[in-house]
Amino acid sequence: MPLEGWRERYRDTIRQIFEQIRPERVTLGTLRFEEGFYNQRHFLFTSGPELPGELEKMQPMFAPKQMAGRKRPAVGKYSYEEQKRTEIFSFAIDEIRKYFADCRIALCKKSADVWRNVGLEPSRCSCVCQLDSADMDK
Repeated sequence: MPLEGWRERYRDTIRQIFEQIRPERVTLGTLRFEEGFYNQRHFLFTSGPELPGELEKMQPMFAPKQMAGRKRPAVGKYSYEEQKRTEIFSFAIDEIRKYFADCRIALCKKSADVWRNVGLEPSRCSCVCQLDSADMDK
């Protein structure tokens, strides 16, 4: 979560990881919630004074889709806006590259646009979620 001081925390965490191991692949993701769970945020999340404000900044990750049997379009998962996710991923990728320039990096369940915005090629997805680039462009 991009709370105050997040860059320093991410930098320290990445340094600690690469001091101990040399992963073949790193998959990055941001906090996200299914619509139903997100709609319960005022009742479920009470820890920490910053958390409620951060959750209010979230929005649907993809445009709503009309699905068979539903009265209204499904919005899918909620997360930070695309620009904020891009900022977080770009920072993390830059930090990882300081330790291991050839580390395979993937983004978990992100659109092809986000992949491209951070300089990754969506067709080279090696994420454990196994989304292919055709699915990502939808």
